[in-house]
Amino acid sequence: RAAGLLDEAGCASALGRLAGMPWPGVEPPPLEAVVQQLQHDKKAYAGRVRFVLLEGVGRPRPDCELPDATVREAVARLLADWRRRVHDGGGGG
Repeated sequence: RAAGLLDEAGCASALGRLAGMPWPGVEPPPLEAVVQQLQHDKKAYAGRVRFVLLEGVGRPRPDCELPDATVREAVARLLADWRRRVHDGGGGG
């Protein structure tokens, strides 16, 4: 959604599918550790991380570059949600 490809309803649908998945009962890693690990992702090329983004459910757009600030914001939001779920006892939605 941060890249402007997926609308609010599509994002909610995709996240809803993930909501029932189990979350580990451990604290998430620090933001910097995740951002640093992204540099080693198999889709990284020439020092830039590439992503597969959704234009809609079932409509991927491969090989997308995002501004560092957008990546950091998205990862921070995911980590915050993970942290909240750990403290709320896990579970979905």
